[in-house]
Amino acid sequence: MKKKVVMLAFVSVLLLSMIIGAKFITFCSNGSSTITVVAVQPEFYFFDNATNYRTYMTEMMEQAMIYGPDLVLFPEDIGTLLLTLQYPEITQYETVLEAMVALGMYPNEAFYGAANVAGTAYLNTFSTLAVQYNVYIIAGSIMLPDGEITGTPGNYTYNKTGTVDKVYNIAYFFDPDGHIIGTQKKVHLISLELNLMHLAPSTEETLQVYGVDIRGIHVGVGIAVCADGFYESVGQILAQKGADIIFQPTFNPYPLNDYEHNFVRDSVWTRSQNQLVYGVLSCLVGQLLDFTFTGKSAITAPIELTESGDGIISMAEVFNSSTVIHGVLDIQALHELRAMRIGDINIDRIVNIQDVVIAALAFGSRPEDPNWNPKADFNGDSIINIIDLVFIGINFGKRW
Repeated sequence: MKKKVVMLAFVSVLLLSMIIGAKFITFCSNGSSTITVVAVQPEFYFFDNATNYRTYMTEMMEQAMIYGPDLVLFPEDIGTLLLTLQYPEITQYETVLEAMVALGMYPNEAFYGAANVAGTAYLNTFSTLAVQYNVYIIAGSIMLPDGEITGTPGNYTYNKTGTVDKVYNIAYFFDPDGHIIGTQKKVHLISLELNLMHLAPSTEETLQVYGVDIRGIHVGVGIAVCADGFYESVGQILAQKGADIIFQPTFNPYPLNDYEHNFVRDSVWTRSQNQLVYGVLSCLVGQLLDFTFTGKSAITAPIELTESGDGIISMAEVFNSSTVIHGVLDIQALHELRAMRIGDINIDRIVNIQDVVIAALAFGSRPEDPNWNPKADFNGDSIINIIDLVFIGINFGKRW
């Protein structure tokens, strides 16, 4: 029975690709060109007032603007630096546990208590910087409950409406006019966030891709907050929703431990290879009481789009101090690569009968079915059907 299904699929592939293949061959190309992105890697400091916080972020932006970026990424937890606006006494303690005992609350309770003042300072800092430098900014993340935002860019007011048991790790995305394009809550929390900080996770259903036009270039922007970038499912969802770039703000509480091959390789680099997207990783480094945070910010691409052939466009040279890195991303080249690679389900750099077999075994399936294979859903319509087989036929026999 399987042999008949495979043979039928193979014949259908060849016939239909000859008939309508030309209509699909440019499916992923839209004439795009290049944009410049910057990943900011600041050091962790607590701030006693919003003005000093904005001054530090402005200093980091000044370094970023040397490269003429279109979009700037800040790291995860960049809003945590504002916790001392509400609780300045935190800096007196040597450990997080001592601070928790002295305050008489868990971290989620502290974030909840500081939400209005910290949220307002955070929103106004990054909306002002977006306007001042005329760039898109993904402002890392901040710990907040659900809330209501009123006012205008540079004069926002944040008022919490959610409950203390629903404090999220949430990223905000600003346009060059300082308006909030959208947000992304962290889905996959690490044990530290669950067991010590008592944060609330979001769900993969909330993952969004935001389409923006940068100098006439349409770019799909996806955000995977820290640990989310390690999940294949997150990458697949964002790619299927149209992400050209996955931005990963992070705050790594673990030792460096061969960082390039464990953290970068397992997150943005893998997303670039598996989902054919650019990846941008921004790290917050330094000391938060007794926690040491390290990281190397990085910008990745499918290996075919890097001169060195290793999938790395840029990587920070330091892991425990501030810096900025940049990369020039060719969106058109990415789309052309996707068009060329369509059909190679098993990623062996050739479209052949093995790919037909894999698609045939999943033929007719939807995400809820046991034989569902998302890699065979080339047009992202959540069903494996004859259209997906046509995509294989278009590139059948191609190698790269």
